[in-house]
Amino acid sequence: MPYFRVIFIALTLLAVGCGGDGVATPTDTDITPDTDTTPDADADPNLSLTLTGGEESPYIIDETEGVLNFEAACAPQGCTLDACTLSYEGGEVVTPVECAESIELPTAKLNAEGSWTLTVNASLDEQSTSASKTFDVRYAFEAGLEGYEAGESYAFSHPPTLESFCTRDGCDLTIACTDAGGGTLACEGLAFPEGEAEVVITLNACA
Repeated sequence: MPYFRVIFIALTLLAVGCGGDGVATPTDTDITPDTDTTPDADADPNLSLTLTGGEESPYIIDETEGVLNFEAACAPQGCTLDACTLSYEGGEVVTPVECAESIELPTAKLNAEGSWTLTVNASLDEQSTSASKTFDVRYAFEAGLEGYEAGESYAFSHPPTLESFCTRDGCDLTIACTDAGGGTLACEGLAFPEGEAEVVITLNACA
């Protein structure tokens, strides 16, 4: 009885100004002109804040062990990072997170899929500013066909049993079978076409 090879491919699918003193020209010889051109030493320097991270949104992370990292930096020296918060889907409820130059967000904080916004506030003397990043989070999952590995070839003398699985509730799974030329075949009770030695089985999983 002839044997045929089957290739199985599984696809898992899973955002101030500052000034100085001028020099006045005297108009009265009895008045000493102000010749001090040194900027006021007490003037506040400009406060700046940068927040980096989130550029690769959406992030696909492990639902229990995933971590996202962001970097916050303010200037000049002496400024402080005062408050860092997370909000979900543009809602009003915010979750405080530890403020530091390196901000780590585990899934204990990112406890839902969707759009999150990280906001950082900084201050220096009487000045204050804020910066924010909005990014999407999706949880990774696995899907496939029982007993088969993606990209491997298998030999059969009878139609194979195609039983799909997904590690995530609510997966939308579809199985497609094609011949070597890309022609569509019925996957249930898969029959090998006349003269065909290879069939490709593709699983698509979406959640």
